[in-house]
Amino acid sequence: MNIQHKLANVTISALVMLVMGSFLLAQNFEYPSIDRKSEIGKSLIVQKREEALQIPSDPFGALSSEDLINAFLDYPFIGLIAAYNDMQHGFDVVCQRFNGARELLTREDIADALLKVYLKADPLRYKETSTLFEGGAAMAKLCYLELLISQDEVLKRLDGDDVNAFLKRALEIYNTKSGHIGDYGVHGLAFTGLLIGRILRLHYPTVASEFEQIENMDLFLNKVQLTSTSILDTIISSALNR
Repeated sequence: MNIQHKLANVTISALVMLVMGSFLLAQNFEYPSIDRKSEIGKSLIVQKREEALQIPSDPFGALSSEDLINAFLDYPFIGLIAAYNDMQHGFDVVCQRFNGARELLTREDIADALLKVYLKADPLRYKETSTLFEGGAAMAKLCYLELLISQDEVLKRLDGDDVNAFLKRALEIYNTKSGHIGDYGVHGLAFTGLLIGRILRLHYPTVASEFEQIENMDLFLNKVQLTSTSILDTIISSALNR
């Protein structure tokens, strides 16, 4: 199977998040349903749907950063990320449309909260699901979590211990995904590679200089556009030899 075919397969898995309905965030907030039978779902005006899915200002104070992480991952339109060739742009679009994401990225404890969530994340969670739809959603959620961690607003807050902890966990998850490449595909690996690569580029100047010399490395790290699996190989090798 060629790389384009594998990328397409995992992108389809990621897009399942787009059509999911009602999600429980925390005891303080619940998304309204957007299925076709609901009033919101029947509306053809995208703006109305988006407005209905914003978190009211009052619950913000009651929601922890971990609650907001779950809010982001369960946002019914999170699949818009995969609707763009430039998935960083897709992430930015979701942030523009969803106030919960914007609030999360301003939280002082976002890095600590994300590390807790990432350490608990199970890359094989999809095997415990009962349908292909649920399995695809579980894989997509982990990939979107890694894209969230990969943002500058998060990575700039990391200290030395955080860097080591995230890299250690990311390498573990990369290894697990690699062992299930038939399910995750190259694109599933790419999200973990992106996280590792962005951490290295920001926190290891020598590695950053080496990355500058590699063709299309910036394209991958900036826009999540993978042109060759050799880029992932280089990132993982750099992480193991840092």
